[in-house]
Amino acid sequence: MIFTKTTTQHPFFDDFMKPLLTNDWDIPKFTPATKVKESEAGYTIKIAVPGISSENISVEIDLAKNELYIEYAGADTEFVSKFKKTYDIPTLVDTDSIEVDVIQGVLEITMLRKEEVSRKKIF
Repeated sequence: MIFTKTTTQHPFFDDFMKPLLTNDWDIPKFTPATKVKESEAGYTIKIAVPGISSENISVEIDLAKNELYIEYAGADTEFVSKFKKTYDIPTLVDTDSIEVDVIQGVLEITMLRKEEVSRKKIF
């Protein structure tokens, strides 16, 4: 009697394991170096973007979600590729005070705190 080996696909492997073992996810390939610092005055976000001009970077705020969106969709350089970053903005930040600047290859976003008012007379 001769035995032959047959290969059959296991339903567990096909349905569950195969998608985990293949790299079909949309994983970002580049994330720039980032530093977030809190101070008494507010918050500062610094992102390394060497060789990128400020005209090629988009910084937007969504006031409904209190989120800050930073995107570079330009051409890849030697140090920077396309990227998107999202930050949750604390509710104690004054959104009108947000300032953005690019200085020597560093995108700097400064956000000041609101003046705290814990009690307010309403009647």
